[in-house]
Amino acid sequence: MAASSRARRPPSPQRPTERAASWLSEAERKLLESSVGHPLAEATLRQLTVTIGRVRRLRDTWRKRFDERLRAARRKTLTGTPVDSQALDKAELFAAALRRLEARLAELAADPSGPRAAGRAPPRRLSPRAAAGARATR
Repeated sequence: MAASSRARRPPSPQRPTERAASWLSEAERKLLESSVGHPLAEATLRQLTVTIGRVRRLRDTWRKRFDERLRAARRKTLTGTPVDSQALDKAELFAAALRRLEARLAELAADPSGPRAAGRAPPRRLSPRAAAGARATR
């Protein structure tokens, strides 16, 4: 009798990362995976700057979509429709990834002995014969 009179506790909500993981596209999932662990540690400065640009764009896109949904829900005051938090969860995921990537970029920029900026091999030296030919064509 005591068990039936107690109010049932609602199930604990999933963390936003677990919930949003099911909403991510394959490209978004790969991008987020590149911002943690081994891929992050092995990334060059160029790879980090490209990834940061992509993550920023996705974060801004999902923030904008959440704001649009929030405004639309406010316009529908009669129905009292709750705002879908999927867009906000995705925006938070990309914001966290952006913080990790920018921190790693700062580490690499501060360490001059780290990987080369463009991730390229050092330039080849020309042989004296090739250098003479290059001078002649200029």
